[in-house]
Amino acid sequence: MRRDVFVSTFLKIVGLESGNAEAIVDSVKNVLSSYKLDIKNLIGIGTDNANGMTGKNHNVFTELKKETPTQILIRCVCHSVQLAISQVCKHHLPENLEF
Repeated sequence: MRRDVFVSTFLKIVGLESGNAEAIVDSVKNVLSSYKLDIKNLIGIGTDNANGMTGKNHNVFTELKKETPTQILIRCVCHSVQLAISQVCKHHLPENLEF
């Protein structure tokens, strides 16, 4: 009886010529290919909330989702909380208060 196994792992660090979505997606595809891993098996990515990774338009998540439409996005909880707190402080604390 065969059992499917999900693996969550750190695979590789690569240098990038550019930090735009296209360069990052190309690097992800190249690394997966070099390990003979099918991108169709990618079920999700974990990332910060940077515009190039998760922004409204052309970003890493939307580009990878074209290859694997069922993929999920897991945003960094710490970064999300920091952004929320920053917004609250911006609107509810005096501007000259430093924290």
